[in-house]
Amino acid sequence: MFRTLALVLMSFGLICGQAMASVQFTVSKRSYSVSGNTVQEVVRSMKRNGPHSENHGRRALGLADFRHRVSLKLKSDGNLCRVEQAKVRVRAWYIVPKLRKSASLRGAHLKRWRRISGMIDRHELQHIALYRRFANELHSGLRKLAAGPDCRYVRNKAKTLEKRLIKRNATRNRHYDRRQYGPFNRRLKLLAPR
Repeated sequence: MFRTLALVLMSFGLICGQAMASVQFTVSKRSYSVSGNTVQEVVRSMKRNGPHSENHGRRALGLADFRHRVSLKLKSDGNLCRVEQAKVRVRAWYIVPKLRKSASLRGAHLKRWRRISGMIDRHELQHIALYRRFANELHSGLRKLAAGPDCRYVRNKAKTLEKRLIKRNATRNRHYDRRQYGPFNRRLKLLAPR
């Protein structure tokens, strides 16, 4: 069962002399239970109980994801329409393993588990940082949209920008996973050899 712990609610400062922030980024941490008497048993428990990753088509040891919403306030001045205000709200979360209290890891096994747990946390938090980068880029891009002949034109431009940045964000996250896959698995095998 997942437990949710709200970690961060952030609004970012002034942009181009506008009033308070227009990027709201919320992060929550969830966990799934794992158990075992050795670090190897705990790793097997993670592989059985971890969250299902749609991107990878299998269970993962940890997972991060997000949802976002954009709201635009447009202003029409004569023959031109422009963005007066842009707000981006992102709700991000990550899911990591949590050792059950009933697990009886001791000594070297407990130390290894803590290292593995830290590796997973750091990996998922890097995805969260990439989502935050997406939110900031989206907000900045929306604020810089050129005025158009009418507001429908500007909204269409905003949608095109949003789709392009969503795709860029997905690519960044895939590349990050690919770069980390080999080194992460090698460290995992060293910490929990079969």
